[in-house]
Formats: sequence, C-alpha cells, structure tokens
Amino acid sequence: SFPKMLDVDILSSSFIYFTICVWLCFTLYIIFRAFEYRKWIKLLIELLDGVTKETLVAKRPYLLAKINQDTYVGKQWKEFDETLVISHEGDRLYNTVDASYFFNTQNLARGITDSRIISAVPGLLTGMGVLGTFIGLQLGMGSLNLDFANVDDLTETITPLVKGATVAFSTSVWGILTSIFFNVYEKGLEAYLRKKITYLQDEIDFLYPRIVEA
Repeated sequence: SFPKMLDVDILSSSFIYFTICVWLCFTLYIIFRAFEYRKWIKLLIELLDGVTKETLVAKRPYLLAKINQDTYVGKQWKEFDETLVISHEGDRLYNTVDASYFFNTQNLARGITDSRIISAVPGLLTGMGVLGTFIGLQLGMGSLNLDFANVDDLTETITPLVKGATVAFSTSVWGILTSIFFNVYEKGLEAYLRKKITYLQDEIDFLYPRIVEA
C-alpha cells in the first residue's frame, strides 16, 4: 500500500503544481495585456488633454502628427479622424460616427474582455482540480482489498485509502481557489478597463458632437 500511497501523493502534488502553474501563466498574461491596453487608453486621453471644441479645427493636424499612425492606436485615431466633418463656418469639427464605434473594449481591450480563452480559464482550473481528485481516488481504490474475513488487513487497506482521499481532494481545493482568484482578478481588470474606455468615449463625444446627415 505504501507505493500506492506514494503514487497518490506524487500525483496530487503534480496536479496542484500544474494547476498553480496554469493559473500563474494566465494571470501574468492578463496583467501584461492590461498594462498594454492601459497604455493605449492613456495615450488617447493625453492626446486630447488641453483640447477644446473651439481649438479642434486648428489642432486637427497637430493631433494627427502627435500620435504615431503606424501603431494600432494611431491607425484607430486616423480612421476616426476620417469620419470628421467641418462646419459651414469652418470653426467646428463634428463626428458622423459615435466614438464607441472605434474606441471600444473590442478594439482597445480585446485580449481580456472578448477572449474566449480567458473566459474559459476558471472552468479549466476547476476541472483540473476535480480531475486530479478522481484520478487520485481511483489509484487509492485500486489498492483496496475487500477481504471482510480479515479485519486487520481490511483496516490496513482502508487507512491508506482515506489518507489518499484526503490528499486527492486537496487538488479540488486548489483548483477552486485558483479559479476564484483568477476570476475575481480578471473581472476587476475588465471593469477597470471598461471604465477607462467609457471615460475616453465620453470625452471624445463631448469634444466632437455627433452630426446627423440629412
């Protein structure tokens, strides 16, 4: 029974370490992407810093020159700029498309808010923990000797099984814990990015009022 117990210990530890490794990799990934998206959003917000409705026409070439049009954010701003129209008086800029069409979570935070892989990570972590538990229990039950005639042998057989079950269930605990931690952290980052993007949309829509073509 000792080798079987050792197998359960090794298997349980392997599942726990692998679950933590998967959790850590995806957590670092969303942190890295969140910093990248935050940099994009901050760049656009700072681009409009100090700009007013009255100075939009004069600063239009400056805004295009200030932002790097070869970057993803620069291309988005260039496409947005192409939708602008000048008033008949030539002193105001109007937008024909809402800012949310160009500057939204799908464009500025697509790797977090709209990623099917990221949304599947909590379930994956939980499933890995449960899988480790059942495999551990299967190994423990494989050494079970149901010889009811010999109570001493039965006791010696059940004891490693109970210990193995205790160790095996720890994989589920770690799977659920990592799933909860990841889900909370990911939803927090998503809410933070959505708030920043909404602020950017409101700022752009305020500076560039919507004009509806007749």
